[in-house]
Amino acid sequence: EGWPPVWVVAGRLWIGALTLALVMALWRQRPPRLRPRTDPSWWWYAGVGVIGTALPFLLFAWASTRLPSAVVAIVSGATPVFTALLA
Repeated sequence: EGWPPVWVVAGRLWIGALTLALVMALWRQRPPRLRPRTDPSWWWYAGVGVIGTALPFLLFAWASTRLPSAVVAIVSGATPVFTALLA
């Protein structure tokens, strides 16, 4: 209740990024290079990250400030079902 939705999303994304960095370090993987030549796949990664992760997190956090918690729980629980149907 005390944190704005943007900060909730930023915290979730940082936790995800740090987890991914840890997994990559354990598997001895390296991310694509940014310099001296930019790998074009970074544009795809950024687009998928914003549209598929950051935007839904932001919308759920924003909706949580305006809807009852029971409605948010139902919508949040239904999300995997609709994702599976759309996939």
